[in-house]
Amino acid sequence: TLRKSIELLPEQKYVLTLKEAAAYFNIGEKALRRLAENKELHLAMMFGNKWLFIREKVGKYLTQCAVDNECRFKINLSIENEENE
Repeated sequence: TLRKSIELLPEQKYVLTLKEAAAYFNIGEKALRRLAENKELHLAMMFGNKWLFIREKVGKYLTQCAVDNECRFKINLSIENEENE
């Protein structure tokens, strides 16, 4: 059987590959890789041998960086908390 591939726009995806995240957020791959490697942030997960970035969490992190005018590693990125407010 042939599997049909459904093409989704980045904003429709839950996770993005390193290249997709770099293009979507306009951030260098090296910077994204550093964010992924920071275990405190929980912005990405290793799946096999590639990073998958949780689009919504990366977006929230970058928005918080813009609001604070600096990137801090210890910020609340809980999606659930925002939904309960």
